[in-house]
Amino acid sequence: MKKVLTISIAAYNVQNYIRKTLESLLIDDIDDLEILVEDDGGTDNTANIVKEYEKKYPDIVKLVHKENGGYGSTINKSMEIATGKYFKQLDGDDWYDSENFKEFLEILRNVDADAIYTPYMEFYENKNIYKLKDFVNKEVNGKISL
Repeated sequence: MKKVLTISIAAYNVQNYIRKTLESLLIDDIDDLEILVEDDGGTDNTANIVKEYEKKYPDIVKLVHKENGGYGSTINKSMEIATGKYFKQLDGDDWYDSENFKEFLEILRNVDADAIYTPYMEFYENKNIYKLKDFVNKEVNGKISL
């Protein structure tokens, strides 16, 4: 089956977060989703946790090992092997609102756009505060400015 979305997850020593990250993506009707978890030479238990998900969801989750090369190298490696029509980067300590993610996938299945922009929430763990981040500026001369 052709994948509609590849999500690349930069996962360097995120063992305390990676389960929540993956659980937020592994919802019903996700056969056309590809999740590439980039283990960027981490030294904690992240890779072993991801292997559990890879075993349970072999057509969706893939653990990719590479030597530590930094954040940009994880994105580049994922882009080399991605099979999805669309590509999204996610950090290993981030997650999706699963309900909205399901709607997002449905939109992707039914559009043919060069790029999709979505706002996001920032979460401040030490204060338990969420902030909406939306970088769309007002319309200028008939065009939306990002």
